[in-house]
Amino acid sequence: MFNVKVSLLYFLLITLIVVSLSITVGQSKSEAVVQAETALKSMPSMLVIRKELRERKLRDLADRIGNSYLSAALVALHEFRQDFIEVDRYICSPTTGVKCDLQHPSFSIERSRIAEKKYGPTIFKRFTQRLAALNERWRPGWTAEDKSTFMQDTSTSLQDCFGRGSAQCDWRFTHEALTSVLEAIRAEQGGTKTVGADIVLVFDSAGIGIANSNNDDWSYRREYVDLVGRLRQFISKADTLGLIPVYHDLLTFEETGDTEYLATMVPILGTDNKFLGAILVGESITGKLVEEDKSVFGKDVTYILNDKPLASTMTNDENKFMLASTKVDQRLKRHLVKSEAWLGISLPYARLAGRSPSDPGDAPTFIGGVAYGPRYQMLRVVLATERADWSGALTTLQRLLPLFGLATFLIGVILFSVLIRNHMQPFEKIDSGLHEVIGGNFDYQFPFDYSEELPSSMAQSLNLMVAVLLGKPLPEDEDIPVGDWDSATLDTEDILSQDTMVSDVSRDPVD
Repeated sequence: MFNVKVSLLYFLLITLIVVSLSITVGQSKSEAVVQAETALKSMPSMLVIRKELRERKLRDLADRIGNSYLSAALVALHEFRQDFIEVDRYICSPTTGVKCDLQHPSFSIERSRIAEKKYGPTIFKRFTQRLAALNERWRPGWTAEDKSTFMQDTSTSLQDCFGRGSAQCDWRFTHEALTSVLEAIRAEQGGTKTVGADIVLVFDSAGIGIANSNNDDWSYRREYVDLVGRLRQFISKADTLGLIPVYHDLLTFEETGDTEYLATMVPILGTDNKFLGAILVGESITGKLVEEDKSVFGKDVTYILNDKPLASTMTNDENKFMLASTKVDQRLKRHLVKSEAWLGISLPYARLAGRSPSDPGDAPTFIGGVAYGPRYQMLRVVLATERADWSGALTTLQRLLPLFGLATFLIGVILFSVLIRNHMQPFEKIDSGLHEVIGGNFDYQFPFDYSEELPSSMAQSLNLMVAVLLGKPLPEDEDIPVGDWDSATLDTEDILSQDTMVSDVSRDPVD
């Protein structure tokens, strides 16, 4: 019964300790989550800096491409636009005898011959001279021989490209200039394959796409006319501020499938702010981009447009919890997102001013010389961190506490049992000795060489008690050591006969 009571008290003590530790660990977990949320709430400023640096990088690249001999090509093509149209009309007129049909076997050859014969000494020559003069600004190391070679090559290109029409000339001179500029940039960067953007497009003054860094056959594309038109409408607004407008949008391109691009477009302006064309540079939202962002933020990164993840450092199963925040009333508001395994913060990518991103309407927003397209305004970024990174050790500890308490209880019970058993063994021997005396073994001696004082003292006292009851001489009477009582014991019958004699004498009458 004693063991049961001790075990019960010990169990209650262990339970109290485990519960107290669990509460303490739970409070520490809550504090860790608060710290994680605080860290996430500090991310917006970092995202703004990251976004502005990316936009600045793309803008600087577009400016550099636009302020090169590519602009010379666009200026010359713009100035000779009506002249080239005149050439097109002449060589396709019935008087030339050439059928303007791309399927006609001699179409290109005949057009080239007729164009050179009719306009070689006039329009072609003036264009060649003008383009060479414009290029001198961007080619400070040019010699007279270099210029002569350039003019000869330009004249040959003109004759050849007019075999398919002026649109082919627009593409050829623009694409060759773009390719040269990009090669120069790569050479400056040590021969890298990239130039800081994944795609570069060139548009003319009408918004027609005429050159693509990733596609040599890309020309005369009309699907971006409205896009370029958006940029043009901000030129006058920016001019009042003394700025050159910049347009940012989120775009897809036919050649790259569903890949979304963070695109930046800047105009190429001539004298009196005359619009000559535009340069668009874009960085794709892919695994490479989010991995770079993750290395900067130290958090998992996911780009989301409406309810579609564009790229993420998380798996699809992991980032599903973030899509719950795509409700219209929350989509473009800064807010925390949570799941059992993750903590995150959803942030609108475009930092807008003067107009709330949640306002209705899909028109571009123009702020201080910078225009943001509607899809750009719908883009958001979710930065997420695993709960385990903040409270994983505490969660593991909280789960192990019951097992720790149970193990401690079992070990304690075993130790108590061993200790109590060792403590009770002397008393069990004493109890066994009492039964020996009760059974008539009056010569039984209680051993008293125990490690503990109490059973040793009790055994010695029992030996003295038995001696007194049996009338044996005590050790202090005969100087007999307690351990030598066996050799000093008296015969029981003698003791009994002496007692009888004493009692008989006491009964004799006195004379």
